[in-house]
Order: sequence, then C-alpha cells, then structure tokens
Amino acid sequence: MISAISKKIFPSFFQTLSYIKFHRKNHRFFIKDDHPVLIVCFDDYGLHGGLADRLKGIISAYNLAIQNNYQFKIHFNHPFTLDTYLSEFSINWKAQGTDLKWSFGKTKFLTARDNPTSVLSVIQAVQKKRIKIFLYTNLDFLHVLYPNSTDTGVIWKNSFHKLFQPSALLVKELDKAKLGLCFSNETVGFHTRFTTLLGDFEDVTERVLYGSEYDSFMKIVWKKMIDIYKGYKLKHVLLFSDSIRFIEFVKKESIKYNEVNISIVPGVPAHSDRSGNDEETYLKTFLDFYFLSETKQIFLFKTGKMYASAFSKYAANVSGSPFHLIEF
Repeated sequence: MISAISKKIFPSFFQTLSYIKFHRKNHRFFIKDDHPVLIVCFDDYGLHGGLADRLKGIISAYNLAIQNNYQFKIHFNHPFTLDTYLSEFSINWKAQGTDLKWSFGKTKFLTARDNPTSVLSVIQAVQKKRIKIFLYTNLDFLHVLYPNSTDTGVIWKNSFHKLFQPSALLVKELDKAKLGLCFSNETVGFHTRFTTLLGDFEDVTERVLYGSEYDSFMKIVWKKMIDIYKGYKLKHVLLFSDSIRFIEFVKKESIKYNEVNISIVPGVPAHSDRSGNDEETYLKTFLDFYFLSETKQIFLFKTGKMYASAFSKYAANVSGSPFHLIEF
C-alpha cells in the first residue's frame, strides 16, 4: 500500500528506478566523456504504440537532439529490428553495443510516452547537457520544438528522409507488390482503422460491435467510400485497413460496381505491440506505410467509434501528399 502511494507521489523517481533495473546489465562505473548522445529507445520495456507512434517519437527525438547538439541514435530491437525494413541514409543512427553503456551521474532516463504534458520536462532535461540520454517517447512534439513553424509536416518529412531509406528487403517487396496492384501516379489511398470494432483485430482498445451491427456498420463506411470515389472522379484506389472482415466485404461489394477500381495490398494487418515476432506481419505494415506515402492523395474514413489513426497522416507527411480526414 505504501509503495503504491509513493509511486503516485513520486512517479519520476520510481520510473527512473524501473529504467535502471531494466538497463542494469549495461551499467558501468565509468563511461568515456564524449560528445553528448541522445538514444531514443524501442525495446521490450513497456508498450510503444504502432509504427506511426514509433516514427513520431523518432522524428521528435532526432530534432530534439540536433537542436541541443547531441549525437542521435536509435535503439529499436523489439518486437522487430528497425533496420530490417528501414536503412540508414545520411545519418548513422543505429545504436551499437557500446552506445548502450551508461553510468550514474553521466546518464539520464527520460519518458514522454503517451503523455504530452511530460514533453516540456524532457526538453528541459536535455538542455542541461547530460552526457547520455535514454529517451522513451512516441509523441510528435515538433510544434513545441518549432513554435514559430507554420508547417511542421515539412520538418517531419525532411527529417524522415535524412534518417531513412527503405531497406533492400523492403524495396524488393515493394517492387514485387506493385506488379499486381496496377499502381500508378493516379492511385489514391483509402484508409480505415476499425481497431477491435469488427472483432478481427487485436489492439490495445476493447471496443466491439456485435452480430448484425457488423454488416450495417461496414455498409455505412462503404457507401461513404463510393461517394468519395465518384465525387473526386477517382481512377484507382488502394484500400488499407486493419480489418480483414472489412477487406473481404469490400472485395465482394466492389464486384457490383464495374466503374470502381479498388486494389488491396496483400497480407494480414496487425498492431506492432500485439504481433509477437512475426516478420511477415511487420513487412505488411511497412509495405502499407510506403504504398500510402506514394499515393496521389490519402483519405482516412472515420465514423462512430472508429479510430482517427495517425498512420495514414504520417505516411502522407513522408511524401507531402494531400491528406483528408473524412468524418461522417
């Protein structure tokens, strides 16, 4: 009881103790005084969110590092290794074994994960120039780092392309998938995020529809898609969804509309925090992200308890493609 109360009164202290325990195997009594380094971490300590959340954290941490003259590293080994799908481009960001060594007095563990109110304290701590920072974040706080910017999406885009390029594996799979998708410069992305609503996707939410609600709900979303397709006079759509149930529904319904040209990237969707060690699943996530980023424009459909996913919004940031949130 005392411990629970203490954790509520001194959350930062107990959070730090927890990080120290998790990273204890890499503790050294002394580490070399060198240029300050900020390491953003995605390991098996806690939940980090999906791919978009992780990329938000990386881009924010990178800009925080360069603003304060820190070296920047990424430690991303759970539930997959990031460089399997994204390779270094102009910055050597991959944390090596020696980068993970730390010492009391010369290291600080910081958290800005799921809680925007913690961002300012993290920024202030980094400005104190500790020799090494381990940062856990999945937030986009570019608007805090660049308060006078009118378009942080451009900063996000430029940062992403400095850090990343698709790995050889991802390039190979993208090229292979394009052959069967009729992908062109006229292709538009449609995105739906049902989370658990349709009962076929494991997520951190627990919202579920029941029985006949499935069909009626899917029909509502499908009707809005047809309205957008015709209203914008689209020629080809790639559908991205976290629900296999909805994907199969669209396949059947689209047969009735000869003038509607809809393709679907093959694979089974899953959430990064819920997928174990299935590399094929993560490959699907990265294929979806890059395909979305290459579409002419992107529409995210949201109604009822559907989720306003950041996935397609940040895919649009990668290329600067127009992004539309369709709420109905």
